Amino acid sequence: MKFVIQKSELLNGVSIAQKAISNKSLSPLLQGLHIKTSSDGIEVTGSSNDVIIHTNLEGKVISQGEVIVNSRMFGDIIRRLPNEEIIIERNENSLIIYYADSKAQLNCNDGNEYPRINNQDLEHSFYISTEELKKMIDGCVYACSTNDIRNTFTGVLFDIQKHSVSMVAMDGLRVALSKRSYSSNFTGSRIIPGSTLSDVSRIITNEGATVNVSFNDNNIIFITPKTMIYSRIIQGEFINYDAVIPDSFNISFNIAKDKLLPSIDRAALFGKETSGSLVILEISENNLTISANSQYGLVDEHIKMSPVIEGDLKIGFNSRYLLEALKNIDSDEINMSFNSDITPTVIKKVDSDESLAMLMPVRHKS
Repeated sequence: MKFVIQKSELLNGVSIAQKAISNKSLSPLLQGLHIKTSSDGIEVTGSSNDVIIHTNLEGKVISQGEVIVNSRMFGDIIRRLPNEEIIIERNENSLIIYYADSKAQLNCNDGNEYPRINNQDLEHSFYISTEELKKMIDGCVYACSTNDIRNTFTGVLFDIQKHSVSMVAMDGLRVALSKRSYSSNFTGSRIIPGSTLSDVSRIITNEGATVNVSFNDNNIIFITPKTMIYSRIIQGEFINYDAVIPDSFNISFNIAKDKLLPSIDRAALFGKETSGSLVILEISENNLTISANSQYGLVDEHIKMSPVIEGDLKIGFNSRYLLEALKNIDSDEINMSFNSDITPTVIKKVDSDESLAMLMPVRHKS
């Protein structure tokens, strides 16, 4: 195996494939990157027990072959090389990297035992634009749980109906929903690991206009012109999110996100120093007061807003949860709706349910 490639092109491919490799893996095989050259070009693949990421690179293939090389060492060496053309060649059990007038040499193994992507039995498939898929993922994945006690909460529900596709994440204290109009002959749902979708969002940014999504009961694959991300599907029942999100409210107002977000951000500086990272919202007529206090001091801000349903309320939120919800609502103007200081609050795009978050409030002293 031998090929010539620009350092920047190789580093980009290595960085993509490494997203699949777990630092916790005890298998030398899964601590490695699979590098292959063929008549189709140069391929780099990373794998764990749950996900495989395969990406194609541009370069000149001189001879064909495949190897497995330690991912961390190979990536660290490539990152430190000068930004120029490099030559990589296998010589028996060594992978030699030639750069400038120098070389580096790494131990390597045969690549024929590395996990392969099998997309032959993925019977359901659809296409979605890169921009829409990224917006949908970013609009909900932040609400996935990082605690795997309840496995389904670590994933995102991919809910496909006849005229819509939705992505839903929840962790027990909040729900995030992204929804788009879509016509499909398939109806059903799958739970995709949140970590996989976070990688998909980062990878597809510059990888073409359309993504092919194919899946069956056990696996799902996202295919761009250069990269394939193949993942297991989480088995289990997802909570009926429609039954959790309230649809009627006692108090509601609309507000420009760029007016509200900076105030919440400033209040969060004080709130994060308190138990529960508490910030307080107080609603009265057409005025919204945002406050927080800690051992370092306090903040008290006032914003004019447009009531949809008038009422008075004082309610507390975890500042990080509130900030994440606001930042990821895909709209310049948002609607916030409430019933009481102990029941869920809904934040969404004005006059639309295509971007929505639900938060449980935090109890506070009146």
